[in-house]
Amino acid sequence: MTKPPPITPLTLNLAPMVDVMMCLLIFFMLATKMVEQERTRIDLPTAAEAKEPLRTEAGRFVVNIRSENGRPVYMLREELHTLASLLEQLHSAAKADARMTCLIRADKSVSFADVEAVLAECARSGVRGVQFGALQGESRG
Repeated sequence: MTKPPPITPLTLNLAPMVDVMMCLLIFFMLATKMVEQERTRIDLPTAAEAKEPLRTEAGRFVVNIRSENGRPVYMLREELHTLASLLEQLHSAAKADARMTCLIRADKSVSFADVEAVLAECARSGVRGVQFGALQGESRG
C-alpha cells in the first residue's frame, strides 16, 4: 500500500487582492477627478423640465461658460480658452469622433449671443447631440 502524500498547510496569499484593490483605488481617484473637471462651479439657470445630462457611449465635450466682469469666460477641462481656441478644439474633437456630444453649461448671467457661437460651431462640425446644463426647478420668465 502506498502512503498518501503529506498534507500541506493552506496559506492565504493576499498579494493579488491588494494589487486589485490598488488598481481600483487609482481608477476611482482618476475618474472622480475627471467628473470634477466637468463640474466647474457655475450658477446654472433653472428649468421645470431639466433632467440629468444623458451619458452616451461616444465622447462628450463639456463647455463651461461663465461671466466675469460682464465678459464671457470659456472653459474646457478647467482651462481658460478664448472663443477661437475653444471652437477650434470643438471642431477637432468632432472630426475625431463623429458620434461626439456637446454639453454646454452656461452661467445664467451669460447672454445667449455668447452661447450661440458654440452652438453654431456644433452645427458646422456636425455635432448632433447638444445638451444644455440646467437645474430642475421653476423657471422665472
